[in-house]
Amino acid sequence: MNEKSKCGKVIEFFACCTSIWLLFVLVYIILRDHWIDSQVSPIKTWQEIIGLLIAVVVVVTLLAKFMKFVVENGETGTRILLLSYFALLVIVQSIIIISWDVPFTWKDINVTHSIASRLFDGGGFNNTETLYMARYQNNCGAVLLYSVFYKICSLFVSNPGIKCMMFFSTLFMDLGIYFIIATSGMIFGKKGKVIATFVSFFFSAFYFYAVLPYTDVFAFFCVATLVYIFYRYSSWKSQRAKILSILAFGLVMGVGSFVKGSVLILLLGVIVFSLLDTQVRRHIAKKVPFFVIAGIAVMGIVVAINVGGRTYVNHKMQILNESLEDQEFPVTHWFMLGGSKNGTYSIQDFNKTAHIKGKCQK
Repeated sequence: MNEKSKCGKVIEFFACCTSIWLLFVLVYIILRDHWIDSQVSPIKTWQEIIGLLIAVVVVVTLLAKFMKFVVENGETGTRILLLSYFALLVIVQSIIIISWDVPFTWKDINVTHSIASRLFDGGGFNNTETLYMARYQNNCGAVLLYSVFYKICSLFVSNPGIKCMMFFSTLFMDLGIYFIIATSGMIFGKKGKVIATFVSFFFSAFYFYAVLPYTDVFAFFCVATLVYIFYRYSSWKSQRAKILSILAFGLVMGVGSFVKGSVLILLLGVIVFSLLDTQVRRHIAKKVPFFVIAGIAVMGIVVAINVGGRTYVNHKMQILNESLEDQEFPVTHWFMLGGSKNGTYSIQDFNKTAHIKGKCQK
């Protein structure tokens, strides 16, 4: 069996799995909406289910035709498959955002975007916003990042709102998925790229979390991009391209860790992988001075972005060091939240930390 036939078999297998998954999800939606939620008699829903099955048969048939085209056109077909997937994803996400009319009740989203929309103008921040940023210095990155997005949107829209940020958020989510698929192609070849595309499709339902414009989505994009840059480094031939990729790695790591501190864990992962992988270790051993300088440069970029960005936000909001010393929540607060019963936000844990005076005491 040649490479083309193997790739075709893989695509056909995942096409069948995808069709079955679609059928299951659609039938579940019908059953949930009519049998469980509204408790309508099952007899009244058979016409809907029959119509649904017919629609699924049509979709599966069209999907099979499309997959046959993909198999017959090799690499070109794979690219068309990937582009089609992203086009569908972006269209569905855009429809969700445009039709979104439910106000966000999540305090973090409301406060950070309220501050971000006015950060560059300076002033006008109320006590609640100032106290929030003094406590949650970890959100300085999100505030500064989204203030840049608001500034960009204001060039085209007179009064950019939260929906503009929702579009930016979904864009970064989709770019993150692209880099994951591209990285899988570098590691596992064409078949890996196809499999990664189908696996991404299976988890598409979770990507609509991207419409919540907060730190997690951008952190996902940064992690995916960093892994891509790491694997892409070896394919660059010129020294200039390698240096630029290292600087890009430092820039993404700096911005990513500023927005979401846990992104720094990936840096530790890269170091451990480089020490354990024989091929990478030998490559580093040949150019020890170069990689020492590269490591210092990356750490310098990370520190500069984090310290400079936080200083800028605090200066614009007129948050004094004395206020930070008294109000800022330490990292241990999030360890406490993670160790609670449900592992997430707890008003009891919040009150416990907030009522203690002084960062060291907290």
